Amino acid sequence: MLKKYFIKLVSQSKGWGTKRICKEFLTKKWAVSFVEDQHMIGKTNSIELKTGSGRPLTVSTEQNHKHVIEQV
Repeated sequence: MLKKYFIKLVSQSKGWGTKRICKEFLTKKWAVSFVEDQHMIGKTNSIELKTGSGRPLTVSTEQNHKHVIEQV
């Protein structure tokens, strides 16, 4: 929990990006993806995903089933 605040503090006070934070604190062995996530949370003040991020969802409907059967 403390490292999240630390990353946010360093990012805001020094203006460092993800790669610079990882480079300066090699002994912490933080994954770049972790630091990047914390960096984005600090910028947006939200843990919500951006619209359109992630895998698109598909819906299983009767119309879709018919369409698949027709294609076979």
